[in-house]
Amino acid sequence: LYLNKSGVVPLKPSAFFIPLFFLFSLLSYKPTDYFIVFKTHTFKMLLLFFILSIIYSLNTDTTREFLLIDIVNRLITLFLYVFSVLFFENNKSKTTKIMFIISVVVLGLSIWYDTFFNLEYGIKILRKGGFAENPNVGASALKFLGLPLLLLVNNNKLKLIIFFGILATVFITFSRSGLISLFLIMILMLINEWQPTFNFNAKTLLTTISKTIAILFLSYVVIFNIAKFIQSEIPSFAEGDAGDRIDMLLGEKENNSTFMNADDVSQGGRSSVAKNYLKKFMINPFGYGTGYTSDVTINFTDTHNYYLTVGINYGFIGLLTLFWFIIKSFRLSIINNNYYYFVFICLFCFECFISNGVLSEKALVIVIAFMDQKLYTINHQNN
Repeated sequence: LYLNKSGVVPLKPSAFFIPLFFLFSLLSYKPTDYFIVFKTHTFKMLLLFFILSIIYSLNTDTTREFLLIDIVNRLITLFLYVFSVLFFENNKSKTTKIMFIISVVVLGLSIWYDTFFNLEYGIKILRKGGFAENPNVGASALKFLGLPLLLLVNNNKLKLIIFFGILATVFITFSRSGLISLFLIMILMLINEWQPTFNFNAKTLLTTISKTIAILFLSYVVIFNIAKFIQSEIPSFAEGDAGDRIDMLLGEKENNSTFMNADDVSQGGRSSVAKNYLKKFMINPFGYGTGYTSDVTINFTDTHNYYLTVGINYGFIGLLTLFWFIIKSFRLSIINNNYYYFVFICLFCFECFISNGVLSEKALVIVIAFMDQKLYTINHQNN
């Protein structure tokens, strides 16, 4: 997106990079290679959502533009998942590790550069999200791309270095959801002593939770006391979203609290939006049609919540599909003793609460493919 908006590449990723990846993938793999993909529960879920997007497009008030965007995004997600699983299946772990390192470094450095020097596409951007543009999207991509690195690296000290590097980068975005997600990862990893298989007990659980609460409290005290100094010394943290979120942290804006600001509870804020969409679902639990929530000619804003997006667009059938995927994922992680997959699904569940485009986020889809390839390869070996 950055290369396109800055004029380096004339075409959008959806018209150039993504089709190019699909073309090379089609030329690279044999028909029998696809069997590992077709048996995954994620493929079945993505295929069902694509079918639902076709069915629910037959009777909806959504304008043609947003309807087609939703269907095409479903199809791109399905193909991206399929070819990503095949990529991980046919490449050595060293290649995979290098790919994830480059991904995290490039996105992370873009966020640092954007924060202190500003990335420009002809106009000044104050959101400070790097190549992701939106700080929440950037933080989301980093936390998900970082999880495979933690799995691929064997040294616990190196795992900590990677984790705190990602934490520092997400911190400068001041993305609340990103920071909460990383603390969730930290708690889950410490409980299990960074092991890839389930390894925790009641004692480590209580100890880790106590330590985490203490760390969070001390971290907040430190941040609260140095936040104003940071703003005064680094102008980038006094403007745009970063400035607003520091003010929210300090409670210096009217109707702000530590975790919610006035925008959250305003007419177009997350809290109000969630209540309005929940009422719509209760009125019509059978769904309003493909792309309904994203259609700006009908709704003021999208749901900011994937559970609501699925429920509003595809009704209770869509929700049952999503819940089946989540339950199946937890069950498989336990059956196959795959703790990292368990952590990933915990993050996925949380992400569904804070984002309406979960299965359209390319980084997340690629990581699902990576985690599934590991899960089903190990399962095949065990059988």
